[in-house]
Amino acid sequence: MVVCSFDWELASKFIPLITGLVPIGITWFLYHQWHTQKQKEVIANECKDLWYKLDDLEKSYKKLSEITSYTISVSDQQEIEKKFFSDVKEWIYENLSKMSLIKKLTNNDKNVIESIDLLDNDLSSFNTYLMLKRFSNRSEIPKLVKKNDVLANINKVKDSLIPFINFSKTK
Repeated sequence: MVVCSFDWELASKFIPLITGLVPIGITWFLYHQWHTQKQKEVIANECKDLWYKLDDLEKSYKKLSEITSYTISVSDQQEIEKKFFSDVKEWIYENLSKMSLIKKLTNNDKNVIESIDLLDNDLSSFNTYLMLKRFSNRSEIPKLVKKNDVLANINKVKDSLIPFINFSKTK
């Protein structure tokens, strides 16, 4: 009485099938791993690019403090003011769509959305401030353009991007 017998002839018929499927399985697994890694890399690069653009915006807002300085001439103050409004207007034009892209790439991450929306709200009324600058005192401009709020929100956006730049957070 044979309790357990193994049919080698039957098993040998499945070996060609198995040897064909194993490389396909390994290839699929490696492709999937590569695709996931590449996706994280693209998100990280976009977040880094936005980080550097935020640095430029931050520099523009920090430079605005010089307007209230009494050690520079009125013409220099006007030049700083003119450059500030020009730079920020250009930054908004070039980067608002990038911020929307980042929100989508990060799969609508709660922290990213909140921080970008705060910054977006501060910058959305910038054109109104641009028109009002003609009627306001030069020393009121930093308050008028929400300098402190914008700088705080730039840092919030940067903090929310760090996990994606470090690949520690995925989509």
